[in-house]
Amino acid sequence: TLTDVTAFLAYAPDGSDVIIDIEDSGNSTLFDSSYLTISDAMQTSNAVTLSGTTEFGLTDNVFINITQVDDNVAAGLKITFFGTRRFVS
Repeated sequence: TLTDVTAFLAYAPDGSDVIIDIEDSGNSTLFDSSYLTISDAMQTSNAVTLSGTTEFGLTDNVFINITQVDDNVAAGLKITFFGTRRFVS
């Protein structure tokens, strides 16, 4: 179960925010109302609320869509997924 998502840029954007949308198998966004955003001149993303319970299966595809980026400075995007794993015995 996914509990949090964060993003980091090695080189901060200059002039505009970097906006990131993450989809589970291309069907729905993981976030309730806003996208994952790294603000102008910052390297770390804002806190966002996940939309309900999100679980990834072995056959799921995760799509990362960068919907806005600055002109040429932002680089080195890393996205980290945090969650819990269910053990079945």
